[in-house]
Amino acid sequence: MHRIIDWNELWKAIHASSPERTRKDRDPGTTWDKRAASYHRISSEETPATVRDLGFIDVRKADTVLDMGAGTGRLAVPLARRVAHVTALDPSVGMLRIL
Repeated sequence: MHRIIDWNELWKAIHASSPERTRKDRDPGTTWDKRAASYHRISSEETPATVRDLGFIDVRKADTVLDMGAGTGRLAVPLARRVAHVTALDPSVGMLRIL
């Protein structure tokens, strides 16, 4: 039997106890809102890192993908060209506006 992990609760527990968390805004998306435009400029083209990362993802035309922490779509956008459906989530409104 496989063990069930609540990844959301695990992430929140790790994030909440992070020393960096106490120094930044309470909403993790707020920090990325400020960086969205510069992040997009850096990652908007299929850089070697993006091509490498996409190479690790085995998808088929009929697949659906959930991209959690999608940012500006560095992986979600190219994956959308390869699969039936992509759902992209991100806590940053700034990132999602660009996406």
